[in-house]
This record gives sequence, C-alpha cells and structure tokens, in this order.
Amino acid sequence: MVFKKEKGRIFYFCPDSAIPSGGIKKIYQHVDLLNELGFSAFVVHNKPGFRCSWFDNTTPIAYLYKVEKSLLILGPGKQQKQLDALSSEDILVYPEVTPEKTIQQVMDLGFYTVIFNQNAYYTFLASSSIYKGENVLGAIVVSEDSKKYLEYTLPSLSTFRIHISIDFNIFSFQVAKKKQIAYMPRKCESDSHQIISILNERGLLKDWKVVPIDNMSEREVAHILKESAIFLSFSHAEGFGLPPVEAISCGCLVIGYHGGGGREYFQGDSIFPIVQGEIIEYVKTVEKVTLNYNQEATHYAEATALASILIQNIYSLKKEKEDLKNAWESILYRK
Repeated sequence: MVFKKEKGRIFYFCPDSAIPSGGIKKIYQHVDLLNELGFSAFVVHNKPGFRCSWFDNTTPIAYLYKVEKSLLILGPGKQQKQLDALSSEDILVYPEVTPEKTIQQVMDLGFYTVIFNQNAYYTFLASSSIYKGENVLGAIVVSEDSKKYLEYTLPSLSTFRIHISIDFNIFSFQVAKKKQIAYMPRKCESDSHQIISILNERGLLKDWKVVPIDNMSEREVAHILKESAIFLSFSHAEGFGLPPVEAISCGCLVIGYHGGGGREYFQGDSIFPIVQGEIIEYVKTVEKVTLNYNQEATHYAEATALASILIQNIYSLKKEKEDLKNAWESILYRK
C-alpha cells in the first residue's frame, strides 16, 4: 500500500500531562516539522481542550475518545473542526510506554503503528509484542545508545535514529556566570540529596548558590542555566537526556551521570562524567571544580564555548528535520 500525503495522516499520541517534559515537547515538535515537510500530522490528546502550555506552540491538536471514532481538531487560533474518522491511510504513533492492550486494540482494527521510543530503557516495561506484527512499521529513537539497544534486543524491528534539536534561541550561550550550581532534584533524588548534603557538610558551598530546577517553564529553565556556572547531571537510564545538553548549550560546566543516552555528548574539557552511583567521586569532582574555578576561569570559559558550538552543530533543527524526513520516507516506503 502506498501512503499518500494528500490523504494519509500521521497522529502522534501524547500523554495529557501538564508537567514539563522534554519527551512531550519533542512529540509536539515532530508534528510541527512533519507539517512543514508537507505531511498532515497531529498531536492526539484524550482530554478535550488540553494543550501543553509550558512552552510556546501552535501545534495542531486532535482529540479522540475511541480509536474507531472521528477526531475533533483544535488548531492554531482555537479553530475547531471535525476530522474524518481514522482509516487505513493513517499511521498512529505511540510512545514506548503505551500499554500493550492499547496498541493491540489499534492493530486489531487494522491501523498501522510506529513506536516513538524516546527511552529504550523503558522498552520492556511494556510487552515487546507492541514492536511486532505486520502493522508495526518501526520505531523512531533519539540517540545512538537507544538505536543499538533496540537493534540488539529486537533485531527484526526497523529502527530510525533522529538527532533531536535544541532551541538555541532559548538555550543560548552566555559568557557571564554566577557562582551558581543548578540541578534537577527529581532526577536520582537519593543521589542528588546525598551529594548536596555532603557538599554542605564539608562547607564547600559557602561561596556558591545551589538552585534546584523543578516545575518551571522552558524559559525559566534556560534563564537559570545561562547564569549558572555548573550543572549537576543526575540522568539515569535516559534515552537522550535533554537537561545536560541544554546546560552545555548555555555554557555550563557539566558534572555527573550521562544516563546512557547522553554518552554521545558527554565529551570535552567542560564535561566531567561520573560513574552512576559513585557518590564520593561525584562530590570530590564538584569540590575540585569549585575550588579551582577562579584559577581555571579562562580555561573553563574557552572549554564551555567550544562545547556549546559543537552541540549547536550536531543537534541543530536542520539536522533533526533532515533525519525526520529520511526516517518517515523509509517508514512509508516499507508500508
């Protein structure tokens, strides 16, 4: 069967969550890019009227109560109209954490599916059967680590890697820094609590301000990262890990865990990787960097500037759009 852009549509199903999440934002961005590329694409929410508001978007949103029913669209400007019911021309894209029962019902109705797997380490939290069957066209992943994971564990699955992009207008490089350390407390909470507590106990933070980033808008996060000299990464079993790469883009020294998916960008003189769970080594590294910060100011400034440039070259919007185009053309050719 040949997919026709003028008829077929691509629906990215998305959780109805108002909690800031890089994965949810990426779903919205893929839909925007696909529309720019000439496809007809929508984000699908179940809750009528729901739209993520913690980042700017005018992404077309469709609301669906049951898969076999028609969809109501809420587009830019809150224009509402009824879309035609789902058909065999359409492709439904589901997150990797979607319950097997849901996807099985979709496949039983004859719809084609693609899994948008933003974290390969969640693959087997659901059943691997959601990746199998004639109606499954493949999986899209966001890092080389995830691609290798799926290619090894599910070798018959077609896997397509997308280089996700960073909004460098928001997460832009800033030279002027405060003696400020930023981190996200919801990531590896036990480890972050231990490390901050030990640093305080040893009196190493008396000249530094520690700022937790939690439940903030995208622009609020960027503001903190741009003024912070150091970002502590507590990434654990991540498909990619947006916060550390956003911190690098903003000119932070990054200390901590890469979480697997971040291994590909945890490189250079401004990055200090720590083996997961090595609490004392983590504290010692923070101690060394903070105590040497004034003496190493020129070196750190040069290293962070270079790292930011490399990030902007690798994770550009142009690259993501190119990858997305190639992936979807390959998926549709198989279909």
